[in-house]
Amino acid sequence: IPKTGGTPQVLAVTRSEPRQLQLDGSQAYWAEDLPQVRAGDRIGAITTASKDGGEPVELARVEGEITGVALDAADVYFTTRSTVMRVPKTGGMPIKLASSQWAFAIVADQQAAYVADYQAEPISRISKTDGTVTQLIGRQRGPHSLVAGQTSLYWITFDKRLMRVSKAGGTPVVVLEDVGAYDACTNALAVDATDLYVTACCDAGSYAGEIIRVPRGDGTPTILATEIYKPCNPVADDTGVYWSTTTAA
Repeated sequence: IPKTGGTPQVLAVTRSEPRQLQLDGSQAYWAEDLPQVRAGDRIGAITTASKDGGEPVELARVEGEITGVALDAADVYFTTRSTVMRVPKTGGMPIKLASSQWAFAIVADQQAAYVADYQAEPISRISKTDGTVTQLIGRQRGPHSLVAGQTSLYWITFDKRLMRVSKAGGTPVVVLEDVGAYDACTNALAVDATDLYVTACCDAGSYAGEIIRVPRGDGTPTILATEIYKPCNPVADDTGVYWSTTTAA
């Protein structure tokens, strides 16, 4: 839909629920599951379509659920529970970059891809030059909601801490304590040029959450909105913060 409002346009009809939507200058990219051939099988696909709409094109398919998607100028990076992979935006055979116990989030910049492993619990850097995997920090108590600024990575842990570390590695810093996220939300964190935005959830016995702004340094959080039902999937631009809600149990 245009930012000025109007009639929503269907860009593509997918084969299952689309997830992990990412955009570049001309295309939309997302993950979806393919229809099961046999009970228990799970095949994930990376699919793209023009932002102007049109027939979707499958770029790659892999065994298992796709848990994260990131882009750079030439490639799509994605994770399953056991692997980190790359495929050209033009499609082709996906290349395995690294193994994982449960890769839960991925981001990319010009030099590297960065992965949070929810089960093994490190934050790792994968060089785009030679594929070298470097563990930036280990055992982060269930890291998820990984996002990247210009020089640092940020994430939320299972024990409710908003964390930061340099992309070069080093000692992680606790930006904010007691940051809850809705359990069914795979991403509860967004970043812009100056701040982080958290879809925080929820008080005991309630699904009412908050939208919180946190300066990238160790700043004081500001509550932007309250009484939001199960907030999730935040993004931010120059003028606003956007999120979705869910009725999932």
